[in-house]
Amino acid sequence: MKLELKNVKFYERMSEETNCFQADLFINGKKIAYVKNTGQGGCTDYHIIDFKNNHIMVEAEQYCLSLPKVDYGTFEFQPTLESKIDDLFEEWLKAKAEKQMGKRVNTSMLTSIVHGTLQSYVEYFWVDKNKKRIPIGRMFMSQNGRDAITKKLKDLNGENILNTNIPKEFYPS
Repeated sequence: MKLELKNVKFYERMSEETNCFQADLFINGKKIAYVKNTGQGGCTDYHIIDFKNNHIMVEAEQYCLSLPKVDYGTFEFQPTLESKIDDLFEEWLKAKAEKQMGKRVNTSMLTSIVHGTLQSYVEYFWVDKNKKRIPIGRMFMSQNGRDAITKKLKDLNGENILNTNIPKEFYPS
């Protein structure tokens, strides 16, 4: 059974004890319900849109109850449709954060060698006499710049370089 959240709206400023959000719940590609959490520590609510699809909602609830329990070490938890909706929202938040981090990393790549992961990375950059970062593209225009990039990449050999704007011939073999 495929469960999806679409048209997600996240109200971070209204989130207190839990995440405040609303979304449409799609089950097997069909919009079946809308979901919401007021962000004040209560449950995530879901409400069927059209009662002629009530059997689909019941099937989804039964499907979630048939999933294996999740072992948290000190206790086990039986997934429910509500908990699966919360999991889907957490996945949405993670994807959103990764997209934002990706944009930041892409911006950093313009002036830096970036290595690490999207969540935790280090930038190596060069500055001009005015203490402004020198764009990587400009570094390629001089032999000294190319040599500096090659040396830094050699020093970082084995590290996870995130740059997509440095030609492979600059990397150590």
